[in-house]
Amino acid sequence: MEYNQALNKVLPITLHSEGNDDGFLVETYCQEGIVDGKWVEAHVEIKKTVSDLIEEDGAVFAVVNGFKKLIKCPNMPYFRIGEDVHSLASNCFEGCTELKQLDIPYTIDDNDIDQATEHLDPNVECKIWNWPYNALEDATKEITDGWTDEYGYIYSHDRKTLLRASRRKREYFILEGCEKIERTAFLGCRFETVHVPYTCDLDRVDASEYPIFGNDRISGCVVQWHVPYAEQDCETDALCTRDKEDDIVVKDFIRYSKSGKRLLSAVVGFDKDYYEVPDGVETICDYAFSISEKPLILSIPSTVKVIGDYIFGIGDGRIIIR
Repeated sequence: MEYNQALNKVLPITLHSEGNDDGFLVETYCQEGIVDGKWVEAHVEIKKTVSDLIEEDGAVFAVVNGFKKLIKCPNMPYFRIGEDVHSLASNCFEGCTELKQLDIPYTIDDNDIDQATEHLDPNVECKIWNWPYNALEDATKEITDGWTDEYGYIYSHDRKTLLRASRRKREYFILEGCEKIERTAFLGCRFETVHVPYTCDLDRVDASEYPIFGNDRISGCVVQWHVPYAEQDCETDALCTRDKEDDIVVKDFIRYSKSGKRLLSAVVGFDKDYYEVPDGVETICDYAFSISEKPLILSIPSTVKVIGDYIFGIGDGRIIIR
């Protein structure tokens, strides 16, 4: 084999062992000899996969772990790679002298695309799809009859289904009342944070219908709400991404939400044994005073509606209501 011959040019080589590792045929070779007056030993491990080949419309594919990999593109003016293809061999376009137009589906990641298209003639019109080929055609009527908000997000007419997302909003709150997100709604989008309302519980969505939020051309943080947005001030999770640094106020070594309604946590430097929570605070978050190293008496106003879990951590503390 070619790699055997190549290795043998460096040092004499012998096959040390053969085996199978998670579907790979593994061969270990031993090299040893004198190089520049020194004894050198090296062990080289080579992994091989042996996959079935199938041919469709002049294209050759390998079936790797149940997924199709394009091994050889047919030499024709136009070729559309099927959406059941998930990877490309780095040399799959070599020799495609007649190819003028190529469609690459969203199922293939950017790294594979970059390596394979290096062998393409620069004059080939290469379109990388961020959506399924027929997605827009299938949803045209529903989108046409739908409702679009000020940020370009398109919902069904009854606003219970999010059909298409938009690039125009870096942080977005999906409408409360929305019950479903189309699987391809966010394809092609990059965002910082998308908030999913409690009316659309992603934990109950079947995997085959789960929205595609992440691949190389989709990125961002998704926050699932289990309470109405209006109850944000009653959220006891101080680590929640909704509390950004610009929305936090620190006073007397205590972090509060900008509205002053949530007491988030004490910070390094807090050393009181008695603390009066200001009037207007409605929520004291989980583990809020866990940093305190001494027993703490906490005086809280009547405005407090929610007290989180383990607000004193594993330390001692007592609450009095004033």
